[in-house]
Amino acid sequence: MTVRAAALAISASTQPTARGIIAGAQGFEFARITLDAGGSGENVRFGAIPLTYNGTPQTFGAEESKMTSCQLFDTANPTVALNTGSNTVNPSTSTATSTALQQTFTLDQQFTVPSGTVKTLSLKCNLSSTADTASQIRWGVLSTNSMSVSGASGSDVTEVITTGVGQTMTVSTSGSYTVTNDTSLLYTTAQAGATGVTLAKFRFTAGANEAVDLKQIALLLGNSSASSTPADLVGQSVSIWNGATQIGTANFGGSAARHATSTALTPAPRVEAGESIVLTIKGNLSAQGINEGTPGALLSVSYNGANSGINGNYATGVSSQVTISGGTSSEVTSNGLRIFRTLPSIAVTSTGGTLGAGLDLYKFVVTNPNSRDVVFHKFTMSIATSGGATNAFILYGDGIAFNSSTSTTASETFIELVSTQTSQAQIVPANGSKTYILKATTAVDTASVSESINLALLADTSYVADINTLMATVVQVELGAGNTDNVIWSPFSTTTPVATADTQSNLDWTNGYGMPGFPSNAAFPVQVWTRAN
Repeated sequence: MTVRAAALAISASTQPTARGIIAGAQGFEFARITLDAGGSGENVRFGAIPLTYNGTPQTFGAEESKMTSCQLFDTANPTVALNTGSNTVNPSTSTATSTALQQTFTLDQQFTVPSGTVKTLSLKCNLSSTADTASQIRWGVLSTNSMSVSGASGSDVTEVITTGVGQTMTVSTSGSYTVTNDTSLLYTTAQAGATGVTLAKFRFTAGANEAVDLKQIALLLGNSSASSTPADLVGQSVSIWNGATQIGTANFGGSAARHATSTALTPAPRVEAGESIVLTIKGNLSAQGINEGTPGALLSVSYNGANSGINGNYATGVSSQVTISGGTSSEVTSNGLRIFRTLPSIAVTSTGGTLGAGLDLYKFVVTNPNSRDVVFHKFTMSIATSGGATNAFILYGDGIAFNSSTSTTASETFIELVSTQTSQAQIVPANGSKTYILKATTAVDTASVSESINLALLADTSYVADINTLMATVVQVELGAGNTDNVIWSPFSTTTPVATADTQSNLDWTNGYGMPGFPSNAAFPVQVWTRAN
């Protein structure tokens, strides 16, 4: 049998990591001390432990004297202090050494570290609100320290202390927070008159020093007054949400019509130190018609970082209770949304299949959930073929030809399906839908080779290019840069929806950018039709 003596190894933990501390913080964890009895032959215990202050400055009566109510906790039982009452330490009684200030913590009762285990003590103190900014505080242990440790049998234990100065905690007067646009909300489109529409999402991130409670935010209508006005919002107001809870409102208008400061945010959303939350801005959209609204209005709500303080953006530090102005001083813009009187959506219903002349190929459905017809002038598809001569197509809308036969060559990568200008297939009726089917009009190759055709309905990747108005004519849309004229349609904002050549001169046409149904403003996945040899 091997007899092991009682033993205890003491060292400073690497936790908590170095960080900032707010002057005035209460119950802040400065250090953890590791007590290792893994190699001990019996339980060990002690009633006091010396710790050292290694901060900057070390002059007695400086920052260490601004700490009060220092207590040790067993991390396994973090709510019960090991030194209470008169044993609570106020470090102004520290004993100066040549390298540090030593403080002995006397415990209310003997603390036991069971044989074969490791215990960790956590040191927490209050810090005065008058603590100097940028001062550094470190608590640890020195190998030259000595303490009285005994085994459960009463044997005297020679503890082994490894010098560790602890992690640096740097004093600051208050916390901070920054604001960014939450990229999960892409540019989109919206139906005029819709309610509870998400207009923007802003991510609030607290600095590492302390948690903050957001009290108020300032907003700004982005873009120019020609693109949107407060009148595009019912009541010229928006609501502010933290998750599913409405916490405030903000009203535009007045002498600075495009600016708004929120009501007090209630309940004030808390952002934990180093963490983020997202606040959502919602609004009810004004109707559009012949005598009201702005067809194609681009509504963008920004975070107005330049307006900080109690009349704009501010928060309160949870530890310091100091008022903190917004740390983001510039405008944080959202991606915005464009508002139309009527807004259809697109869904692809085909999955690929067998290739042949006259057979159904690509199929998609346009749904119009609103009480007004919409008219389409053009759809565009990507195309890639192999092995055959299937190169002419007609798109049918509920059985009616949308376009004249469109031919392509093997080298072309897309086909433009342009309306005949008078086809009723252009019109998607109010509160209804229309199914569009692409058919090949030429015979498939009869040679003994396989052939295939790959098709996908293309989206527009940005709004109509190179126009100075919110809406455009058909010709203006067609003249736009690549991938801004793949889909051309009109909500007929102020005139009766009809399919005629004359209406193409209306300044009321747009493209498919942001149309509901397209995946993240991108083309639908490619589908494949094949014919075996």
